[in-house]
Amino acid sequence: MRTWMIIFCLLFVQITVAQSVDSIIALNMAARGGEDMFERVETFVAIGTMSTPNREVSVKLLYKNTGLYRLDMQVQDKQTSRIYNANTGQGWIVDSIENTNRWRPLFGAALLDFKEQLDCFWPYYDYKHNKERITYLGIDKVQNITCYKLRIVLPSGHMLFQYIDLNSHLVIKQRYTGFSDNKYSIVEELISGYREVDGFYFPHVYDRHSDGDHAVLIIHGIVLNRPLDDKLFTPDMQR
Repeated sequence: MRTWMIIFCLLFVQITVAQSVDSIIALNMAARGGEDMFERVETFVAIGTMSTPNREVSVKLLYKNTGLYRLDMQVQDKQTSRIYNANTGQGWIVDSIENTNRWRPLFGAALLDFKEQLDCFWPYYDYKHNKERITYLGIDKVQNITCYKLRIVLPSGHMLFQYIDLNSHLVIKQRYTGFSDNKYSIVEELISGYREVDGFYFPHVYDRHSDGDHAVLIIHGIVLNRPLDDKLFTPDMQR
């Protein structure tokens, strides 16, 4: 009898936790504009500025819900562009900042890091088919704000931790493993400045700390559902 009670209690705890994860994500998606957000956002373009103690970088992110991504980063007249195709798993880079003006494939840790940055941007995409990847870890604090803490296992096996404000139901912090300067380090981002764009709410400020480095990304504008040519996501091998 006692064994059955223990099994029942374990099942009850697992079900309660699973329901908690479902309800937390549902609250977050409702706060962002609705559970159908990923279906209604066909394209996404964000333009911003990333500031570090040493320089200022112009940033442009393009997304198409057919699995296409592009990130442009410009310092003065030099630009780095990265492309990722989720359907093929291939990535490409052209980097005039490092004086390499031809597209070349992204490999290894550099490709994985770019892909994981995108995974962190849309962590609940296709959540209903990947529920086992998300775990509710309990209540935590971020600058005296009470939060739900979730752990998301990314496809690579790396962990993304997100902190969701109990009141606003918006993500206000995330922590993950990033790759920069040929090494991995823990990245912590404070996320704020949520603003409404065509019925959806997007953060406009990312305050990032990593291995002693500090950068702030401020999004100046977001445009949704503007037609984007697939050529923008295809490397021009003639360059």
